[in-house]
Amino acid sequence: MTDETSPETGNEAGTEANETGSAKTEANETGSAKTEANADDERVVRNDERERYELWRGNTLVGVADVREMNGATVFTHTGIRPEFQGAGSGSTLVKAALEDTVARGEKIVAGCSFVADYVAEHHEFDEHLASPDTLR
Repeated sequence: MTDETSPETGNEAGTEANETGSAKTEANETGSAKTEANADDERVVRNDERERYELWRGNTLVGVADVREMNGATVFTHTGIRPEFQGAGSGSTLVKAALEDTVARGEKIVAGCSFVADYVAEHHEFDEHLASPDTLR
């Protein structure tokens, strides 16, 4: 992350994402897994090596949701979207896919960042999967 609200530049991250010879669209040697895709070549991937979910549009890194795995839960610590993509639903796309992947993996969700906390407050389908940070100690 270059600052509190923006992920790394897309070109640098795009090159890095393809070092293994495959785009991060399926599970590969770097610990990445595809979580969602659509016709616009927009996809959310889980990057285990960097402990985050990434929203990609083509070869451009649009945003990230930083996570920490802890005692059977995924703790969402920060969400950032590049300024030029803010306000168009990119954050919601990223967080929805990340939360769905967390649930599919059988883990609890800890909303440690305000964006994720606001999202789950409005999307009650995740209620039964929420955990408090206090329960992880």
